Amino acid sequence: MRKRTREPNPTDRVLFLAVAAGVVGFFAIPVIGAPIGFVATIYISEAGKPEGDAWTSTKQAVRALVHSIAIEFAGGLVIVAALLVGIFVF
Repeated sequence: MRKRTREPNPTDRVLFLAVAAGVVGFFAIPVIGAPIGFVATIYISEAGKPEGDAWTSTKQAVRALVHSIAIEFAGGLVIVAALLVGIFVF
């Protein structure tokens, strides 16, 4: 099993800049600008570092973002299911 601490991780500053670029990208290029701005910012920021692998850091950040969105979506489905059960059972 591979240790995650050996993989290059984007810093909090890079993630903050990526989120900000995603917001700006959303308004600059509607709908597709947010993911383009987010991914491009992480890749460009990490490409400047001599010790890091930019593509690995970008994939890791995108994977974490997708997991976060999936967890929130699952929570929303649980809430809707509870609401429907409450409506039809009671």
